[in-house]
Amino acid sequence: MTLLVAAPLSAAESYQEKKLKGVYEDLLARLPDAARVSLEASQSAWFIYRQKACDVDNLIKDAQKGQKRKKGSFYARIGGGNCTSRLTEERLRYLQMLQYNLDSLEKAKDSVPDWKATCRLQNMPPDAVMYGVSTYKGLTPVDAKLAGSSHKVTTVDVVVNEPRHPVILVLNAYDPVIWKVSRTPKSRIAAIIIVGYESQALLGVPAATPQLFICMRGRQDCPDPSMFRFGNNLLRAAERLRALTGVELRQVIKKPREQKFFVPNGDNVDTASLVFSDELKLSLYTDTGKVK
Repeated sequence: MTLLVAAPLSAAESYQEKKLKGVYEDLLARLPDAARVSLEASQSAWFIYRQKACDVDNLIKDAQKGQKRKKGSFYARIGGGNCTSRLTEERLRYLQMLQYNLDSLEKAKDSVPDWKATCRLQNMPPDAVMYGVSTYKGLTPVDAKLAGSSHKVTTVDVVVNEPRHPVILVLNAYDPVIWKVSRTPKSRIAAIIIVGYESQALLGVPAATPQLFICMRGRQDCPDPSMFRFGNNLLRAAERLRALTGVELRQVIKKPREQKFFVPNGDNVDTASLVFSDELKLSLYTDTGKVK
């Protein structure tokens, strides 16, 4: 886009326009297509706005020639001055803010390891579905200490009740949690992904069940749990999980029912018939190999 102005510019204004043009063209070269189109449209609209606004500004100046401006009046507060220069400076600061944010985003992206190369679940069933469970901490305190964490440990009971498709389960917590996962007899668990800031533990599924632990403390199969954490980052987490598994995240369950998280629901569940494997031991996740 060519930067056009309606009148001869002073040296200061020429410098401003040149700087604005440089920042704008840098953004155009770096933004993705959709953002580039939006920026071009906004820049065209801004040029029209600047021209119209400064036309009004000049009309007011002409009308006030020879009149003494009252102290504290609107025109005195904005200081008169050069309208084009003032609005160009505002636009320049805005584009520089976009440029700074883009720089920060690219720098953060460069510093993140290639998690896709080291963190992936292979050969998931083609008909698998993915559900998440999200909680800050568990519901029931337990007298145990998980490796790498000094926080109080709690437990969370999760019941998988999905007889139609194999389930990839994503368990998300902040505090240290012992996840106790059971299933209805006809349900199948394809894999379990556990995301947490503090150490996490998993019980109730066969040891051969594919597992990934994405935690800051304790077992760490993948880097940076913040990329997979639910909450305000749900859309980003869903995108990362899809890249990791090849499966879309269907739903995140956040509220328990009768002290249990049912995935996807608790309809027609006979708790007496739930399947719970004892192959995984809590001692696998403690500092000493022993539970208090």
